[in-house]
Amino acid sequence: MARIDTVIIETGPVAFTSAGIKRPKLGVEGKFSLWFLAALALAEGKVTLDRFTDEKVKDPTLIDLMGKIDARLVRELKFGARVSVRMKDGTEYSAHRAKPKGDPSNPMTFDEIAAKFRSVALLAIPASQADQLIEKVYNLGEVTGMSQLMELTVPRQAAGTIDQPVKSSVPGAKLRSLPDLQDRGMRTESHKLLGRKHRLRGGPRNPED
Repeated sequence: MARIDTVIIETGPVAFTSAGIKRPKLGVEGKFSLWFLAALALAEGKVTLDRFTDEKVKDPTLIDLMGKIDARLVRELKFGARVSVRMKDGTEYSAHRAKPKGDPSNPMTFDEIAAKFRSVALLAIPASQADQLIEKVYNLGEVTGMSQLMELTVPRQAAGTIDQPVKSSVPGAKLRSLPDLQDRGMRTESHKLLGRKHRLRGGPRNPED
């Protein structure tokens, strides 16, 4: 990251205004900061829910990188974005995306949605259950009842005890209790996973894929 000189981000009004917090102080504010999101993606290669922590927004490396980011509103881009990264040796990298990933014209694949769902689900249930849920949704035609899916959303170590803390599969994540399974993020990704499955066409997944 030390080799980066400046980062210029041009985006439309929706992204620019909804993520307009320039210097987040809390982890939750990082979700609404174009500067933090870009710095996180550049430094760590991915942006997932478990990274929105108070400690992460105070990370010196990310703070330094945020200071190199120049975010600009370009209304004509609408939902698109342009990014240019200039290195200290003069090398420049740039990219443009007219539609964000997940747009009807730029849809996510089942595997991409499954990976996103898994990163959210691991905050509430063990990895083995998240993987089973993904597999059952992929083979939804073989599921004989919704109870087969719903039982996998309940952490097995907490079954029958709604107030018992649940260990997360993500190191350092906060403990969750059963009511937390109603978290909107997890439910949203579940709906996307189911919706994408219904839109898929073709035969069953090749076990070797």
